[in-house]
Amino acid sequence: GSLKERIVMAGDERPNLLEAGVLALSDELLWSVQEGRGDWIDLIIECVCKLGSKIPVYAALVGLVNTEHPDYGKHFVNAVHARLETATLNDDFVTQKLLLRTAAELANSGALYMSGLVGLLMDFAEVASNEKAHRLKRDYAALTVMGTLPWCCERVSEEKRDELEDLFTLFRDYMS
Repeated sequence: GSLKERIVMAGDERPNLLEAGVLALSDELLWSVQEGRGDWIDLIIECVCKLGSKIPVYAALVGLVNTEHPDYGKHFVNAVHARLETATLNDDFVTQKLLLRTAAELANSGALYMSGLVGLLMDFAEVASNEKAHRLKRDYAALTVMGTLPWCCERVSEEKRDELEDLFTLFRDYMS
């Protein structure tokens, strides 16, 4: 199939073939990017938003391409951030959740600095602790961050322990 089809189908392989499939796909994606045949960022983000169970696969794919082409990760992270802003403005809570989880996995794969992830988490936590914000937005911001932490908490606690404590302080304020 085409590269587009293989990107959409990424992660559908049997578990014993998954690693080889992602590695082969990352090589093809890297070649496409280097040859100027497209970066496929919009497609991958669309897949993340529609196929949330594959977030780790897509983040690993981006991370692998990023190791050889560091600008790719930066462009991808910027696109995730832009899409996250749009989702926030449109109160698209499901997309916010999926993109924040994607950011966590991008940090795990090395395509996003841990400080960038912590900044995103703090932005959402500040909405949750803002008493002037609409209650639904506060609750969903809190739920989104709490639902993202299992995807990244171990690494955040290793690398950004103080910031994680600050995040927990915001949640204590939210819950009181």
